[in-house]
Formats: sequence, C-alpha cells, structure tokens
Amino acid sequence: MSAIRVVAMLLCAGIMGCSSSDGASFACPEAAGDLWVIESPPPGSARILVDTVSRVTAFDPALEVYEVVGPAPRSLGAAEAASVDFIDSADDTFECTFPPPEFECPLLETTFSGAPVLINVESLGSCAGRTASYELEVLVDGRVVIPTRLGTYADGSEFD
Repeated sequence: MSAIRVVAMLLCAGIMGCSSSDGASFACPEAAGDLWVIESPPPGSARILVDTVSRVTAFDPALEVYEVVGPAPRSLGAAEAASVDFIDSADDTFECTFPPPEFECPLLETTFSGAPVLINVESLGSCAGRTASYELEVLVDGRVVIPTRLGTYADGSEFD
C-alpha cells in the first residue's frame, strides 16, 4: 500500500532560526516545532510517524498527540488556548531514512475516538544543518488522513 505523505520543509534564515515557505520560523537546534490538526479524524487505530527526507536536513524529531476537548482549533494561537487531553508521545522508535547526527525518528500507534486531534512535531536538536525537513504520515485503519498545519512555534510555546 502506498501512502501520501505530508512534507513540511523548514528552511533556516540565519543563526536565529528558519523560515518555512509560508513564513513560519523554526530554530533548528533548539526546542521548537510544528503543530498540526486533524479536525474530524475517523475513529480507529492510528499510526503516526515522522521521518527525515534528506541527509543535509536531518534532525532529531519527537512526536506528541493530543485529543482536543471541544471544537478543533483553526490557528496556532487557538490551539495553544484549547483544552486538550494528552494521548501519547514517541521518540527514537525507528531508524530515520536519513539519520540525524544522533538519535532516531518517532512512530506512534494509538486509537482515535473521532474527536479533533493535535499533532506536535518537535525538534529535539541534533540537526545535520540549518534546515529541518521531514515527512509526517498519519494512517487510521490503514487509510491516509491528511492533517492541516496550524503553524510553527518557537521555544517557550505551550507545546514546547
């Protein structure tokens, strides 16, 4: 079975951080990341993974998943203010396609209830360069589910 992958490419814009193609910033070596939402996932068994896409853009990713209590947030600010229940997290689960200088990539298997879900893809550092690129794959009962990227947050966020 082939899966469509959501690719987020984050390009650094100097020593203070990176800019993605939509203007978000991401400080590669520091704790920062992207927040994604699935507004109405089908209930069922979920498999979520983050993998690196290039040797020169490899980094150490981690993954956290939250169930939203109430309506799905439609912005990064709304997500940080939302009431959420922690579902699970993953780190160093499998060897990345393009391994970072240290550590591995996360894979998480859990169950979705059908409530909105937030997915936090975080950089734990160990960057090969000043650009962090990754693929986020979400499958529910073997079917591809495409999350929506709410934005990139910096160190000190609610999700950091």
